[in-house]
Amino acid sequence: MLATSIRGLGATPSMRPAGALHRRTPPPITTPPHPKIQNNRLLFPALLHSNGMSIAHFSSTPSPLRPPPTTTSASAASTITNPVVITSPLNPPTTTLPAPISLPSKDPTTAKLKYYYTLGKAYLTFYKTGLKNVYHNYRASLPLRRRLGLNSLLPTSPPPPVYSVKHVNNAPILKQYAGKVSRSEFQLIRRAAYDVRRILPFSVILLLCGEMTPFVVLALGNMVTPFTCRVPRQVEKERMRACQRKEAAVMAAEVDSAGYGSSRKASALANLDVLLNATSIPHTVDVNELINRASTTGVLRACAVFRLSRGHELPAVSFLPGFLKAEIVNQIYRPRLRRWMSYLEVDDWLITQNGGVEGMSPDEVRIAVEERGGVDVSVGLVGEEAERVERRWLENWVEGRGGEKMVEREMPLSRAEQSRAELSRAEQSRAEQILKSSRLGEFGICVGLRYLRRALNRMTSSTLGVTIVYDMAWDSKLRNCGCNDIE
Repeated sequence: MLATSIRGLGATPSMRPAGALHRRTPPPITTPPHPKIQNNRLLFPALLHSNGMSIAHFSSTPSPLRPPPTTTSASAASTITNPVVITSPLNPPTTTLPAPISLPSKDPTTAKLKYYYTLGKAYLTFYKTGLKNVYHNYRASLPLRRRLGLNSLLPTSPPPPVYSVKHVNNAPILKQYAGKVSRSEFQLIRRAAYDVRRILPFSVILLLCGEMTPFVVLALGNMVTPFTCRVPRQVEKERMRACQRKEAAVMAAEVDSAGYGSSRKASALANLDVLLNATSIPHTVDVNELINRASTTGVLRACAVFRLSRGHELPAVSFLPGFLKAEIVNQIYRPRLRRWMSYLEVDDWLITQNGGVEGMSPDEVRIAVEERGGVDVSVGLVGEEAERVERRWLENWVEGRGGEKMVEREMPLSRAEQSRAELSRAEQSRAEQILKSSRLGEFGICVGLRYLRRALNRMTSSTLGVTIVYDMAWDSKLRNCGCNDIE
């Protein structure tokens, strides 16, 4: 029985080696014809899912359904919130202005170390916010710069230098700015470029000085500080300096005007009085022509009024001769003043095109007034009274410079008109030279006649009546020649 069974065959000595009789061979594994699903698991669930089939779980307790996986788009994950928002065609974003700063109050019961630590932390937070705003403002201005054809890499300020040449037609450029950008976008471009040019030296000062940065910045002024990083104390101190520079420039111009005597027109042209004491410049005034004809001292005084220089004189080069000083003014300050007045013309035009002065915020009104030389308009006034005076002053300025007639006054001349103008200037110069030579010859004749008269008087001293006749005739001749001062 055992021999014929499976277990008996497995235990037969002829089939097993010696010494292995006590071992038992396991039965062979046979695959059942119909496999059962055990533990409610399948072998290839992914294959079924890919074929659109669902998995059925045969169990007494149903398992919870898993929600489908959510995928986040790369564009939504990489989106960076830009705080620069233009809400008005007239006022630029608030990120172009200094952020509000909250300084701790000095309490005598608080330790000095804790107070100064809190103060330094507040300043660092303020400067950090200002630097972030510089970055965001420039990023927001890049599409606008490309729209105006400005370089995206170099932070240059509009309008382009070609606009500030001596003789140029303003109408196409003004219409270009008015048609492509609003006043808020134009100011965003200009202020972002202004701040980017100062961000590198200011960052170095901030890294080196840390909490002492406000004191260093107060000593250096606005030369290295972006506009978004200026604390209120620094802004007020710079405003007082600008008032002092303007007062000194205006007083110097008044002294020169008194020296001119009755020639008030020559004094005004030399000293740029229309720019120094301007509450409004009529549209009939050609500012470029005034700047071209002004003296070097007049240009320096106007630069001091418009905050384009640190004074109305050149103290650092006082040892240089006059012609070198004039060359410095002609190469640096005169083009700078001409370009600044061009910027003001564009800004005036955009103000009139985008709502007028009444739509500007108080901060923008004050900035615009100071840019136009009215830094001393609201001295001694605060609050709504100062705002009312500044707004009225700016309205008078823009009314004269921002109208349609400003564009019409500088229409280019035709080629024939230019030729006639050049010919008339040449003829006038030639006539002046001829007149000068004739006057010089007549002057020599008069001098000779006077010496001849003296000789005749000595020779004919006995005939007194004849001498008197000669004196009267020759004196009248000399008086007509304008040579009475020759003895």
